[in-house]
Amino acid sequence: MKKIITAIGNENLNNKLRNIENIEIKERDICYKEGILEFLEHDSDVDIIIINEILLDEDFEYYMKKISDYDIQIFLIVNKKHYMEEFDGYKDVRLFKVESDILNVIENNLEEKDCYLFNLSNTKRVISILGNYGVGKTIFCSLLGKVLAKNNKVLLVNFDIFSDNLKYLFDLKIGIESYELNSLITKASKNLYILNGLKYIFNETNKIDSFKVRELLDNLKKSFEFILIDTASEKSLKFIKTIFPNCDYNIFLIEANYLEVKKAEELLEIYTLDFNLPKEKTGIFINKYNISSIDEEIIKNIFNGFEYLGKIKYSPQINSYINTFTRNNVKIDDITKFKKYLKGVKNNG
Repeated sequence: MKKIITAIGNENLNNKLRNIENIEIKERDICYKEGILEFLEHDSDVDIIIINEILLDEDFEYYMKKISDYDIQIFLIVNKKHYMEEFDGYKDVRLFKVESDILNVIENNLEEKDCYLFNLSNTKRVISILGNYGVGKTIFCSLLGKVLAKNNKVLLVNFDIFSDNLKYLFDLKIGIESYELNSLITKASKNLYILNGLKYIFNETNKIDSFKVRELLDNLKKSFEFILIDTASEKSLKFIKTIFPNCDYNIFLIEANYLEVKKAEELLEIYTLDFNLPKEKTGIFINKYNISSIDEEIIKNIFNGFEYLGKIKYSPQINSYINTFTRNNVKIDDITKFKKYLKGVKNNG
């Protein structure tokens, strides 16, 4: 039973939340900022507080710090753009633009969903995310990184040199001050960092090869417990082959429909035969699984030379979550369904 209070200045969301099972709304909506601390001083047995930043007005920082003294998750409805690092000093803050997204998050958090759990030990520290165009590599890489960052320092590496998807997804303010490695690493949130701009390291005068990639990753491993590599899908990009010998593990994403499975087979054949992708260090993971998808057992048989890792069910709400996130920089763990599917990722580090 989740215990929730709201302080947004109207009763609408408060009343809607009362219709959701397994939650307790402890009070009518608090419509003035002083009332928040008054309530918590009287009753701090609260799991989530939902606040509209307008209510806090010029005392925003003061009240956020006071509320953070309690062991309460803060859902903050924002009316201007914020960056994640602004909230590093608080225990657990999630940003939302509209009330309907909060309803979706709370409903989905309380639903029991099937998920397939796979283990990531500290012997699998460098992991590449592979797959065809549009399969969801960047989103998967980002969410897996966010889960691992709960207890580890994690770096996401954009190895798709023709795309800035990670930069856009995290809405990073990246200005290239120099071409040194450290200047290309940006903090996205607590324990989570992005390396974007490898094209400035590997260029015509410093051509990429497997040895240089290993040297780069060995250097990065001194600072990060996990390194997740978001890759390109183009079969013509030969530099992709420099990644495989230097990764501890490879996760190949597929969609379970006939066309995407055939495309995945073709790409895997190129990767294994021409790029020397080691099968024993590669697992298959189904993304966007739905009622019309090919059965898991058939997928296992088709890719029987690879470890089967599991599936993520398709969420029709994911586009709205991503759009909200990229427009307003909502924290990525607010994409709750995917986070819930990935919450079983464990590590021994």
